[in-house]
Amino acid sequence: LNLRIWEQEYIYREVIRILDTKEIQVCICWGSHLLEESIFKEAEHRKINTCYYLTNPNMKGKDNYLLKNANHIWTDSQATKKLYEDDLKSNFMVMPKFIEEPKEKMEEIKSSSLIKKCLFVNPTLYKGFEAFIEISNYFTKTKNDIRFICVDSRSQLKKSLNDLKISLNQLPSNIEIKAATKHTDKLFRGISILLLPSLWHESGSRLIYEAYTRGIPVIAFNTGGTSEMMNHFKEDIFSPPNIKLENGVIRVINWSPDSLCKRIQYLLKDKDLYDQYSKKIKKYYDDLNLASKCDKALKEITNLLIKSNQE
Repeated sequence: LNLRIWEQEYIYREVIRILDTKEIQVCICWGSHLLEESIFKEAEHRKINTCYYLTNPNMKGKDNYLLKNANHIWTDSQATKKLYEDDLKSNFMVMPKFIEEPKEKMEEIKSSSLIKKCLFVNPTLYKGFEAFIEISNYFTKTKNDIRFICVDSRSQLKKSLNDLKISLNQLPSNIEIKAATKHTDKLFRGISILLLPSLWHESGSRLIYEAYTRGIPVIAFNTGGTSEMMNHFKEDIFSPPNIKLENGVIRVINWSPDSLCKRIQYLLKDKDLYDQYSKKIKKYYDDLNLASKCDKALKEITNLLIKSNQE
């Protein structure tokens, strides 16, 4: 939350104005900054229901006033609920993912060749940037024509390169760096596989379902809630590498990308095979019927909040 003092004051005063003029029944938060805590405490003072949306492992073991005092806690995976359930006593509810359907229709593959591009988003070390480099290196050494798109969604690439003590020019030549985009359709356009090599507890990356709704396979490490979202495609889930901390920097040790890379090669070796697998993924996502599950969850939450207000 990189806001200046006067910006935080404006936000706080606007929140107070809204609370004074609107009948607010729920205050939802998800961080730990002083501005958020101030707003949260104001909601508490007005006896407004407070909810904390918990989707990463960063709050584990930390003295977070908002998390400890929220009336309700929502999360997006059973794995995250299990991670925290011994520490937290509030009503803990697992919410389904709210995924926006693609505005662009899935491209029909009519060309004689298959596009061979893998997407990796957010090149931070805990998101698996070092493993991503090793995967890319594998295909450089084998002189394969698969390309890798790295989207620097949070402008962390420079820091990650510094932590790894390498320069941009030292990255494998098959990696293309792209800037962030707000448009999900643009992010996935022309992509064949999504790579999710996260090293930390990945609560439930929405990128998985955003890929699935487009029929795009996901290759991922089995961390956090990833397996919950990918349990019908276990062949695409791989054990994460061993890691160590070097001066506070997370590093991959003793890991070979061979099995993961062979899976990528298999999926991209034949156009008909890929098309069939893509249709299977799209059907799986459609059958999930997330819109109905989200509607049901919202009704449960509404009833829970109404009951809390009555009490």
